[in-house]
Amino acid sequence: TLRLGGLASRAGALALDILLWLVVMIVSLVAWFWTSARLSVPQNVLGLGTVLISWGCLVGFFAYHVLCTWLARGRTLGKLGLGLRVVTTLGGPVPFHSAVLRTILLVADLIPFLLIADALLLLLNPRCQRLGDMLAGTLVVIVRRPKMLGKRRVQYAHNPLTSRVTSVCALDEDDLDAIHALLERYVELDESVRSTLAAQIWQAVEPRIEADFPEDATVLQRLQAIAIALERDIERR
Repeated sequence: TLRLGGLASRAGALALDILLWLVVMIVSLVAWFWTSARLSVPQNVLGLGTVLISWGCLVGFFAYHVLCTWLARGRTLGKLGLGLRVVTTLGGPVPFHSAVLRTILLVADLIPFLLIADALLLLLNPRCQRLGDMLAGTLVVIVRRPKMLGKRRVQYAHNPLTSRVTSVCALDEDDLDAIHALLERYVELDESVRSTLAAQIWQAVEPRIEADFPEDATVLQRLQAIAIALERDIERR
């Protein structure tokens, strides 16, 4: 099952991301002021440039979160540092529109009273979701976990396709989390949902593995084999 990130770890990750944003903004403004002084820029131009840089940094903060959530497997630098990741409620990668929606409401949380309200909502929600997560259909989960690979492997130990997997060294525990999230809930999901999710995960991992699967092997069988091989590989790392 997915392990949910709590308020403390999520707040810590957000604080790291905000700190990074502030450093970028301060460095940008200092560089602008220094350049303006050297070039004797008029006051009105100096003020306009300051406003544009400030707004540019805010837009950059928004874009940074959207792109990290969408393309970096749900992990900003803050989340990476604290072992967190954003996934869909089914455990899969976050699509672009969901990344945009949750980030819009994250930027709104920079307003203090909205931040407090969202923190209370997260504490009261059994799935540890803030408003942005609820509307975007996302969860923040913990990707660092204790050694439980042996216990998990029992469920998939008899897949004969495992011998067809020759390399999974380009995959990591994030990929294993995504595969396990699907396999553990596969029977509970609707056919259309699990087929779509399985296809998404397969498309994400296929370019980064070496395997010789037979053409008649299903996506589920392939993912099971990859999960076993990846568990063994991680234990050896």
